[in-house]
Amino acid sequence: MQELQHLKGVTWMSGNNGEKKTYYRLVPCPSYDVEGIESWLEDMAEEGLFLTSDGFFFGFGFFHKGEPKKVKYRLQAKSSHGSFVSDGYEPLKEEMELSRELGWEFVVSHGEFFIYRSIEENVRELNSEPEVQAITLKEVKKRQLSSITTCLIWFILYPLVKKNGAFFVPMLYMKTWFYFFTAGLAFWFVFGSVWKFVYYTKLYKKLKRGEQLNREKNWKRKAWLQPAKTILLIVLCCAWGGIVLANIHRTVLFEDEIPLENYFGNPPFATMADIAPGSSYELRDMGYCNTVVEWSDVLAPVNYIWEEIAEVWISEDRSVYGLWDINYHELRWPWMAKLVAKDYMRMDKERDFEIIGELDLGIEYAMAYIDDIHMEKVVLVHGNKVLSGTFHEYAGEQENYFTLEEWAQMMADSIK
Repeated sequence: MQELQHLKGVTWMSGNNGEKKTYYRLVPCPSYDVEGIESWLEDMAEEGLFLTSDGFFFGFGFFHKGEPKKVKYRLQAKSSHGSFVSDGYEPLKEEMELSRELGWEFVVSHGEFFIYRSIEENVRELNSEPEVQAITLKEVKKRQLSSITTCLIWFILYPLVKKNGAFFVPMLYMKTWFYFFTAGLAFWFVFGSVWKFVYYTKLYKKLKRGEQLNREKNWKRKAWLQPAKTILLIVLCCAWGGIVLANIHRTVLFEDEIPLENYFGNPPFATMADIAPGSSYELRDMGYCNTVVEWSDVLAPVNYIWEEIAEVWISEDRSVYGLWDINYHELRWPWMAKLVAKDYMRMDKERDFEIIGELDLGIEYAMAYIDDIHMEKVVLVHGNKVLSGTFHEYAGEQENYFTLEEWAQMMADSIK
């Protein structure tokens, strides 16, 4: 498309290479503020800055410099149809040709609107009647409402109706502050969608009443607010992305995992070395397991992920060779420990575990079950402590040294 074919007589300021120089301006209005965007673009044109086909990006508008002109800009609500091209949505070819015949040129797509402009003083409006404008805006309202509904389903209704969903355990593993940081960004977008729908509703009612849009809106009054919000959002999103990449990097390189052979801490729960203190003890399969991750959180000052495969010799001809997999948390409040325990049960329920039943271990709560790969598991709660543990003994032709109840009792005694 020939850019600015109707803006005859406009001379561009060029760089040394003869190319048009691009100027950037922070957009002082939200993308949905029809009156504000139109007024702002017309004021920019009077200063000699004309919107380019690059449009807007990250809160900035892209302009070319030329001779100051009075240019009319109009935001036309997108209909439900359109053709997808490499640089975004644009009107159908027939619509652009009709607009051109009326004296309007399509510039760029912006949010839910197509932006047109004209330098003809007495140009006919694209949609001269407010009622007609209201019809196209109604489609935008419907799409916005659909977007809000989708957001509410995913962020609010889905976690409530999903019986096997977990809330507190992911929070502890993500770190509480980052969990709420992520949730805050998500709700920022949800709130923005709701606010946009409210604006569209007000504008729709105004047009339905037959009132004309205010194309001399004083956008300068709060010109600082939208750029401030845009810059803040960009900073927060960049920070969020940086944290995610850093965490992925740490996870891929296993930076948080400490090999058990190099760990000299004292975990607050029983390990395989406690089966027979002082006996010969040897770690197995170092390349796969035998690591510990230890961290602190606002809601849970003490957290462990303990993965151990080892062999303990309890006599010259008898050893216990098995897997010890522990997730342990010390919460700030006992009521939260119960919720975390329920989360672990829900998470394992998605793997079709079979409940063995509650165990009487002298603690507040103890549930035993077998998971989908037939490993025996327990979830224990005592005060503010939660332990979700798996024990599997590779006994071969021998009988298991531990029964499930004996192993669970050993774990329960260690967290009392």
